[in-house]
Amino acid sequence: MVGAISKWEVLSHPLITIQCFGWAVFFRAVFAGPNQTFLSLLAKAGLFEHPIKPVPEFIGWCIDLERRAMKVYDSLSRRYSRNELVREFFEHLALQEQDHAELLEICRAAAGRGLWRETCFDRWRATVAETERRLKEVEAILDQRHSIADALRLVIEVESSQLNQLFTGVVEATDPRLARKLQAFRNAVKDHLEYICERIPVLDPNFSEACRALWAEIPKDRLANRN
Repeated sequence: MVGAISKWEVLSHPLITIQCFGWAVFFRAVFAGPNQTFLSLLAKAGLFEHPIKPVPEFIGWCIDLERRAMKVYDSLSRRYSRNELVREFFEHLALQEQDHAELLEICRAAAGRGLWRETCFDRWRATVAETERRLKEVEAILDQRHSIADALRLVIEVESSQLNQLFTGVVEATDPRLARKLQAFRNAVKDHLEYICERIPVLDPNFSEACRALWAEIPKDRLANRN
């Protein structure tokens, strides 16, 4: 099984999978082929077409933001295809954002089964519009000619837009068992920012201070390192 959630995670936490998504999803995961994703198993089980409860529109907005960030990084990876180090950096960021979108889709499936705490997300509602505005600014200049330094500056802009806080807010508002037990949810933001803050200074040391500031802004302990 491929994607943000591995078969190992599902089989290591069978009770969580069954409680959050039902027996049908668990059995599909047990017998899933190597090219299937956990998200595809949820779709086959009808969790998106037939939710038990209305799914908050909010989650869809956050998924869209993650996908737009993925497209920004994918575009930059293709622009710098001749520079192996830079291309690989942006390719990896695009894959991480794809995983984040997939994880939020999984949260959407859980929310459709009633596993959602609306009050946990109230304080993030105003953040969506501001994050979208900053992403639009990045998208508007994406087709312009950029130096590598300009492209790295765009990464700092995207990652400073509270996109990661929104991801964390959605996960925390969903069933807390997912965040506590499944490593993919716990470590998504931490691993993403660690990679950015380790690689950008290698590509351009002038961004070391900006990366330290970015790292300091994120409350990494909220999802990472939970028992």
